[in-house]
Amino acid sequence: CSCSGTELHCAGKSLASVPAGIPTTTHYLNLNSNQITKLEPGVFDRLTALVEARLSENRLMVVPEGVFDNLVNLQKLYLYTNQLSALPVRMFDKLTQLTTLNLSENKLTALPAGVFDSLTELTILALDSNQLQALPVGVFDRLGNLQQINLSNNQWDCNVC
Repeated sequence: CSCSGTELHCAGKSLASVPAGIPTTTHYLNLNSNQITKLEPGVFDRLTALVEARLSENRLMVVPEGVFDNLVNLQKLYLYTNQLSALPVRMFDKLTQLTTLNLSENKLTALPAGVFDSLTELTILALDSNQLQALPVGVFDRLGNLQQINLSNNQWDCNVC
């Protein structure tokens, strides 16, 4: 990995896990294009200054509940092109500053009711290229600042009311 000020660049390093010893002052973390299969609980707990996290193009299948809870300053979270099939209902509860969330190109089949309720600052949401068939009623109701949403290339069941 290479550091530049408050940025840590670890993209394309064939990492199997999030490296230990990430400086607590890190604002930008790029772990794209690795082979990370899971996030250990607590792996990001000390990174409270983090503003942008890129975890795309890995092999994540699950995200442990609470793994992002200490990232209270996070504004951009990229998780596209993983193998996520489900999201913990409280996955984003503490990410109240989040403006961009990209979950495209995963294997999401459903969204928990209320999963986005705390994301009142969200302006961009990408859920395209998953396996979604329906959405919970009101799942986007609290996203008053949302400007862009991409729901294309899912397996929508048009017979669902």
